[in-house]
Amino acid sequence: MKAEIVTAGFVLDGNKNILMLKRDKPPWVGYWMVPGGHVEDSEAPHEALIREIKEEAGIDVSIVDFHDEDMKKLKKIEHGIKRLPQPFLVQEEISGHKDHKHINLVYICKYSRNSFKSPESMKLKWMPLDEIKKTKTPYNVKLWSKKILERM
Repeated sequence: MKAEIVTAGFVLDGNKNILMLKRDKPPWVGYWMVPGGHVEDSEAPHEALIREIKEEAGIDVSIVDFHDEDMKKLKKIEHGIKRLPQPFLVQEEISGHKDHKHINLVYICKYSRNSFKSPESMKLKWMPLDEIKKTKTPYNVKLWSKKILERM
């Protein structure tokens, strides 16, 4: 089975809310999920996520890096090796796909600008944990939402 690299981002607004997106594509039609998508050729995973969030939500985010402080100092490219931000979670997703699976790099993101306004459509929404628990959302998204909000 072919494996595709995808990203997802738990975008935090600083007020214990997570940005949720109501999916309109299979296999998760009608589910509230965090934004994300496929990594394109020549993109690093965190760059793909920043692009996807900008496309889906129209906002800029910064990635929370989970490397320890010593690793964060290694930003210089040396011998063709560059350290990338470490995801919060890496998981495999095989549900709903017949011909491929997803290797999902899950990041925590912080909302960077004050340009976001509450969307007119029902497709995009800042949600507190209590609301996420009540929506049509996959179990793992509910679980990680709780863990992230407790931690941040």
